[in-house]
Amino acid sequence: TIKACIDALLAQSLTPCEVIVVDNGSTDGTAEIAAKVKGVKLVKLPQNTGVVGGRNRGLAEVSTTSDHVLFFDHDMIADKRMLIHLLDTSKKFSAGIVTPKIYYQDHPGIIWAAGTGVNLTTGQVLFRNGPDIGQFDIEEQVQIAPAAMLVDRAVIQVLKGFDPAFVSSWEDTDFCFRAQKSGFLTYYSPLAVAWHAIKLDY
Repeated sequence: TIKACIDALLAQSLTPCEVIVVDNGSTDGTAEIAAKVKGVKLVKLPQNTGVVGGRNRGLAEVSTTSDHVLFFDHDMIADKRMLIHLLDTSKKFSAGIVTPKIYYQDHPGIIWAAGTGVNLTTGQVLFRNGPDIGQFDIEEQVQIAPAAMLVDRAVIQVLKGFDPAFVSSWEDTDFCFRAQKSGFLTYYSPLAVAWHAIKLDY
């Protein structure tokens, strides 16, 4: 739920300077739940503008003093040390974007994504996933940061947000490839952990 997502972000060992929730025209009470949580800035949109619209609107509200911005999907929960590990990896590799190890929430031993990629010759999506047997325990460069990404302010200054042409699919892919084209690298941080409330798809 949105409450669990927010609570996990507010409970980070590295306290975020602000938590912004963009309500994308919901009618299920999400905005009302978020509005009751202390320490949250709620931006309520009158209609659903898609993932990209919501992210870009939230980005417009981010403090200009923030060195990094975390984009985090509402149906995820963060481990309490996720943010500090993402930041550590960012600093260690001078990375523009860093993504965590993301497990299925209902199957905590199975990785949903440890960063992803796309074969630009065949178009094949390359998901780094499966039962966690230590195969993704190394900090390393990846092509794409899905669903959760810590982004350096310099990347945002260059890219100016997410491309609205993608609405709610492939926006992370486009963002990361545009970042790479501009000289910024995307890294995966295995010690940074999150759980995604998504159905096991294999």
